[in-house]
Amino acid sequence: MKNIEIRKYKSEDLNEVIELIIESINSIEDKFYNKTQKEAWIKNISKNKLGKTFLANYSLVGTIDESIVGIVDITENNYINMLYVKPSFQNKGIASLLLKNVEEYALKRKGDIKVDASEKAKSFFINHGYKQVSKNEVIRSEISLNNYTMVKIEN
Repeated sequence: MKNIEIRKYKSEDLNEVIELIIESINSIEDKFYNKTQKEAWIKNISKNKLGKTFLANYSLVGTIDESIVGIVDITENNYINMLYVKPSFQNKGIASLLLKNVEEYALKRKGDIKVDASEKAKSFFINHGYKQVSKNEVIRSEISLNNYTMVKIEN
């Protein structure tokens, strides 16, 4: 695989990042979320809100040949707001690299790192030292989806 570059998110990345998020959600296997749940999740995406969120948080993109293949962002309170990788680039270490970068940022701030992980992402976070705190029911466009609040204890 070609070298991946990690850089800070820029406002002009928004459209490409939203496409990546939608593609990633649509690629989730039905055993995790069915078509109706994925449609409700996507319907809830607000371009305006995401644009503001990415600029307010510490947001990073992973690029290969200047194409965005991953996005991660974390708040000042060490909450990982999202982590997505383009489906054709999954299982190649990109999510782990993005996660490592925001964890290093979080370490400077002290305190535990928290994430609400999807059914699909739960095992990824467990493999990176996160512990499940709770199972949550989230309502998107009147459709129920489950996710998991997970925490990584930092010393």
